[in-house]
Amino acid sequence: MTVTTVMSADIPARVSKLCREGGLQPAPSHAIELLMLATQTFSGLDGLVALECHPQGSDRIDLVVRLDHEGVRRLLDRGGQSPLHEHESRIALSFLTGWLNPAGPLAKIPFVELEYDLLDHVPAPWIGPAIDGNGRHRGHLDHASTRDTVFAVLDALAPGWRSTPLFTHLARMLDVLACHHGRVTHSTALTVRPNAPSPGVRAIVSVGRHCLLAFLRELAWPGDLTRVADEDRRLCAYQPVIDFDLDITESGPTPKMALYRGFLGPHASDEELRHVLASLHHRGLLTSERHAAAREWIACISGRSDRALSIKLGWSGDSEASVKLYFESIPEGSC
Repeated sequence: MTVTTVMSADIPARVSKLCREGGLQPAPSHAIELLMLATQTFSGLDGLVALECHPQGSDRIDLVVRLDHEGVRRLLDRGGQSPLHEHESRIALSFLTGWLNPAGPLAKIPFVELEYDLLDHVPAPWIGPAIDGNGRHRGHLDHASTRDTVFAVLDALAPGWRSTPLFTHLARMLDVLACHHGRVTHSTALTVRPNAPSPGVRAIVSVGRHCLLAFLRELAWPGDLTRVADEDRRLCAYQPVIDFDLDITESGPTPKMALYRGFLGPHASDEELRHVLASLHHRGLLTSERHAAAREWIACISGRSDRALSIKLGWSGDSEASVKLYFESIPEGSC
């Protein structure tokens, strides 16, 4: 089998090609038009893109763009042409400019993701800084460097957070995580998310699956550990490392949970991938149309190293689970 890597000219071209590959179907024309409008900010820039689908009967498609230092520098240099200057707060702009300072406290961040929640217009993006690698690449930061970087992100995005109980809860989470040999791959202030509690932090945490329940138990996570174990077996049965969302507020960890499962270079013959999608469809978490579209997309791009499919399964307390699918286009050599 020959694996082909196809390079796109820029981010709008990547998104356009993802749309043509069919994974987003059925999608109304207005959703695609809004998506393409959001990409125009990044004309001439390249980076990983992910199209986030809400596949339980929703037409919504959100855009996630990953930029390195050079991409952010070029974006900010555009001045008034950048939505960051037109809409984002001074705090967000301060974060991005501070990240470009090689001697600053944010310097160890490898990349930043900008996410556009496309409901009925193109909003200002929220900022999701990477902390230590990502789900496909092992990180390298020690506990002290991780703590310093996570704290620096919050200092930039949520000034004053250190004077709240959030400081104690977050510091304890990082200590417990280090004891279980875990890491933080991403972290951001919940205040940059729509309808989020304030102050708070959302971290994407990565731990060995044999440590998952022990970590949550020691953290005194207030959710149902039995449900975590059940959903983990359904979505991530063969994964040695588990990635998941963890929200922490002034009251401590919240019962919200979201597990991630990624398939790099998804292949039509991958029995595990087919089983996971079929299971989600059987549970009513994927509509028949979305299930069929995802399978058709996998057949279209089967085995390509510049494509990935990520699945996010989330719930809070005893609520029903929900699923998001991320169709990704990856530049050659991307982190």
